[in-house]
Amino acid sequence: MKAINLNTLKSTAAALCMSVFALPAIAQAAERTIIGVDISGSSTFSTEQHSANEAGRYVSSYVLGLETLPHDLMLVSLGDAGLAQRAIDVRVTLTNRRATSPRRMGPEFGGYLSAIPGLLSSGQLQADNSTSLLSFFRSLEPVCAVGGSTIMLFTDGIEWSDEVQGRGFLDGRVGLPAPSHPFLQGCTVEMHGLGQLRADQNAAGLEERLIPIWRDWLTAAGADDVRVTGSFFNF
Repeated sequence: MKAINLNTLKSTAAALCMSVFALPAIAQAAERTIIGVDISGSSTFSTEQHSANEAGRYVSSYVLGLETLPHDLMLVSLGDAGLAQRAIDVRVTLTNRRATSPRRMGPEFGGYLSAIPGLLSSGQLQADNSTSLLSFFRSLEPVCAVGGSTIMLFTDGIEWSDEVQGRGFLDGRVGLPAPSHPFLQGCTVEMHGLGQLRADQNAAGLEERLIPIWRDWLTAAGADDVRVTGSFFNF
């Protein structure tokens, strides 16, 4: 997977956004995939190169396999709540044209994910201090209401926010609040890497505990289809 620096990511993002805005009629009719990557300090996807490479390969393969075009594709960072806090926000509408084809964009988007640990370690990208997964999922209600959306997250699954006390959730003393209504109806949701923390943190038993917690929560939130995995998401 090729390395991509932050300036390349930003310039590519600007060019891709221009292609999206140039095709408003197509973009409205497209199915869509939103890919979120956890850049909190505990996430293995932001701190361990092997994990970032695995996420990159998974995304590249997924994009290469998309056959129904046009298809809106978006990559965002997960961490602090709110649009203004998104350090990564790259969008493109996949088409049959070579510049925006799945064959071209698959390796491109995979490369973005594999580059994240290097960007963080070099200071070009800053890790977030929290992970507001609940806030992110709730913000998807209007997207899911339209239908035809896949949400794909790469995260350790640790909710660490004003709403859920992170240390308590990590230790199993605090749970997730029940969804207020099925706001994810119309979306397929994947969460990958649950319980996988950076190498210097103890993750014993975390994967086994978090997978059913999030699977049940996403189902209760109305997601059309749910896939939740831990360390073997790329198999």
